[in-house]
Amino acid sequence: MQDESLIIDALQEEYNNPANKFQTNLQAQSLSTAGFPNVITVLVPNKEEATKLGQHLDKILKERWLKMSNEVRNKIKAKVRELLDNEQKIEQVWKEISSDFPNSESDNLKKELKQYYQHGCWEWNKLWDAQISNTWETYFVGIPFGHPEKALEIDISNLDKNQQEEWIELQNQIAKATIELPTNAERETYTTLNIGTWWGSLQARLGNAIQAIKNTRAWQIPVAPGERSTLSGQYSAVHPRFVYQQFQNGLGMPSESLRLFWNVMGIAFPGLFNGSEKLNAIELTKRMAWKHGGVAESLGVLLNENNRSNNDDGDYEGLIRFPNLSSIAAAHFATYNPKKVEKYWNDLRREIYKTLRLQYDIFCSGTRRPFQVKRADRALREGTDYQNGYNGVMFSSKWLADDMNLETSATNELRRIIDELEKKHFGDNNPADWWVLVLGDGDGMGGYVNGRKLHYYQDYIVEGLVNREEINDEIWKELLENTKKRMGPATHVGLNRALLDFSNRIVPYITEQRCCGRVIYSGGDDVMAALPLADLPKFLLSLRAAWSGKTDPENEFNSNGGYWQWKTENSSKKPLDIPPRPLFTMGKEATMSLGIVVAHKSVPLPTVLEKIWDAEKECAKK
Repeated sequence: MQDESLIIDALQEEYNNPANKFQTNLQAQSLSTAGFPNVITVLVPNKEEATKLGQHLDKILKERWLKMSNEVRNKIKAKVRELLDNEQKIEQVWKEISSDFPNSESDNLKKELKQYYQHGCWEWNKLWDAQISNTWETYFVGIPFGHPEKALEIDISNLDKNQQEEWIELQNQIAKATIELPTNAERETYTTLNIGTWWGSLQARLGNAIQAIKNTRAWQIPVAPGERSTLSGQYSAVHPRFVYQQFQNGLGMPSESLRLFWNVMGIAFPGLFNGSEKLNAIELTKRMAWKHGGVAESLGVLLNENNRSNNDDGDYEGLIRFPNLSSIAAAHFATYNPKKVEKYWNDLRREIYKTLRLQYDIFCSGTRRPFQVKRADRALREGTDYQNGYNGVMFSSKWLADDMNLETSATNELRRIIDELEKKHFGDNNPADWWVLVLGDGDGMGGYVNGRKLHYYQDYIVEGLVNREEINDEIWKELLENTKKRMGPATHVGLNRALLDFSNRIVPYITEQRCCGRVIYSGGDDVMAALPLADLPKFLLSLRAAWSGKTDPENEFNSNGGYWQWKTENSSKKPLDIPPRPLFTMGKEATMSLGIVVAHKSVPLPTVLEKIWDAEKECAKK
């Protein structure tokens, strides 16, 4: 076996510049779809190398996460300090955010603003480190691949019965097989035996071992005093003066101090924050790492003049490419009614200017940008005066008011304007009122890995290709009809290919090109996607058919032999991310548990996430 550093170098060389496709046509899904594996199986030469590799991977993962997080933390500090490095800038910042503190003492808050410039003010390192250090939970187990003192393969013809039995018994001891391995039919049919016969049992033992560690682990969640994240409801929202040790006994930052800092964040990083959110260190790192944590650079996505503004903030919409929930909810409507979206936007612009007397650029900066939903943006581009795009935030008075930094009275007036125009244009059906979150998880995946889900050999063997001169009919029938195929390394590769094809090819296509949704993550058998309500039936039917290799309800793929392959008669319409080869599926018996939440736009995201996990685990799985 090669040293693990050579393996890693080879993988890096193979995927040297994965961003080319992403940069040129923005069609590649693999860089915009989260699919990080949470279980990795590796063959290594011995126990020492297994321990070394496990510790090495654990160390590398945590070091890179910590480095990325520290870069984000340093950028926040530098940017906020730069924003407040003289009295004139402080007055300008206060002017922008003072409307959010109508009943506060401005002198005290201005004093706090000045403190943000001082290095000694930034005392949040212990809180930040406590959260970042508890992000990744890693552990590894190892078992011998066959008996350490025996060969991995034997030639039955060269060994007597006792030698055969000894070799087989030792393999069974290591694999802890729960069934007879090999069966009598396999012994009589094969001329050689190899450790691949026990692959499924070895995988099952690995799975049981790692589950045992998970069941006995002492994972510590850091104490989370004060206000929690407004995004997830987990962990304390960070603040420069939040001294973790000082607040561990249940205290937290004053509410006004937190609001002040996050208003400043909205000014320091426009497009990333709007002032109303309060995030923990993990969420901050994830949101900002693409540019400020070095992720884009490490993938070869360079920040060029097309996505860089004069103040170096960059076009975050272009870099992150994920829509707000108003855009998700309204995407189906916009796809099929682009002219109505354009007319609504024009009326809304005129009414806001007439009533609120705001300059066009304040309104346009939030609404003239892409939906970040492929089908919607394509339809709007082809059917309207697209220019910089249209954005679904125009349908939400609350979010639009946040983006425009409106005072309370102006926010109320904006709500009235939007309500009246929506009734005029759409009746009682606001296209952005409802959206859907879908969570999917394959059922019984352990049975696929250890081979329990496999069928009898007759479903896999082409009889005409087998030399049966030394195999009698009775043994042959026993092998075909009563012996299940083993999960060997090659079959395991096929399983992995099916999961890769599903998560990296089919799920993004179904979600983002067949429907008007966006993939949140798709890795192996795990899927989470956000969709407009109107696309839910099509999405669920397509997802189920693709998972089990059944007939495509939209008739774009052939499903011959349980594979999905793009129909040749539609070759001119074939998306770039769908290869011409057959795509592997999990087979006709595969099922998937799905949690589905249909959410109103007024429901906070943490509540929706809590409900989706309950729906998938408590309802679907049980």
